[in-house]
Amino acid sequence: MNRILTETLNCTLMIVSWKESPHGELDGHGRLTREQIALTASEGGVESAWIDSIKYHRSDGTADCVALMRLSGNFAGRRGSVVLKGHGTYDRTVSRQTCSVLPGSGVGELVGIAGTAVSASADDDFPFVSFVFRFTIGTPWPTRTTGHWIARDIWTPGSQGN
Repeated sequence: MNRILTETLNCTLMIVSWKESPHGELDGHGRLTREQIALTASEGGVESAWIDSIKYHRSDGTADCVALMRLSGNFAGRRGSVVLKGHGTYDRTVSRQTCSVLPGSGVGELVGIAGTAVSASADDDFPFVSFVFRFTIGTPWPTRTTGHWIARDIWTPGSQGN
């Protein structure tokens, strides 16, 4: 029997700082920028989030980006941080992102975490961003030799205690 914890975190993130710097012009066909965004939340277990992205701005005002996001906090009773990779779009009124957990990026009690996230924010919502994070993580168990709790991706009978 596998013991996997599946959770959905719904929260509102708040942008606390946003730094945008030029990353290149594309001969009149748009421009690239680097964006570094710090966020926080008062709900859902997220304590802080950091996004580092490269965004392509088209001359019509729309944009696409690729990003890495580090989330830190207490997720389903487990403290740690995790890195998500993603992409996003901006259609001149709403920014939308889709992300997935980078395998192996969970630290602390989030070792072995997997999942996806989506976010959206209309221009009128600034500085708030709706955020939904669906994740799975194996349940911890004590080892036979030490009795300490460790996190594992999957627990199966007979696999304890090496």
